[in-house]
Amino acid sequence: VKMITGDHTAIAIETARRLGMGTSIHSVDAMKSGQQPEIDHKNSSGPYKNLAPDDLDDIILAADGFAEVLPEDKFKIVEVLQASGQIVGM
Repeated sequence: VKMITGDHTAIAIETARRLGMGTSIHSVDAMKSGQQPEIDHKNSSGPYKNLAPDDLDDIILAADGFAEVLPEDKFKIVEVLQASGQIVGM
């Protein structure tokens, strides 16, 4: 189960933690700017590095959820999840 929300990253991280969903929550804004998360995924607002398209797919698959998501961002996330054979419902 992955959470996709328009809420701020800090709120999404706390909500996921309380629900036992994990804390690897990524800000879509950071991902769109071509940045890669640090090894410590507990806070996705940290420094990022250059991001290749395949890396973005890997991040989407590994993440517990996404914050600050706009409708157009959901399309990319869902596209990657479905391409990997996962069932997606909203």
